[in-house]
Amino acid sequence: MTLEADIAAMRNDAKRHGDIAEVLQQAHSSLSSINLADSAFSGLAFEPRQAYYSMLSHVESLLQGGQIEFTHAASTLNDIATMFERSDEAASAEFTGIWDPNR
Repeated sequence: MTLEADIAAMRNDAKRHGDIAEVLQQAHSSLSSINLADSAFSGLAFEPRQAYYSMLSHVESLLQGGQIEFTHAASTLNDIATMFERSDEAASAEFTGIWDPNR
């Protein structure tokens, strides 16, 4: 693979990670808006309300954590791709006539 292809692959992976982060953010937002009325828990032989909200809070935390991690991964991949691009451009300028990265 050429450096150009490697950089393009990193940018594609970064976009994919960013897309996943966006979906996790949307899921977190949707889940945060769920609010069951007290009547949804009435008539049961046990009290599931506290367990339900505890589980809901846990899932919200997982979604938010995943969103943060995927956003960070996307940003890091883009940063690395940019560093490779700058490094390649600097090396190309320094070694003009000796080294041609476009061969």
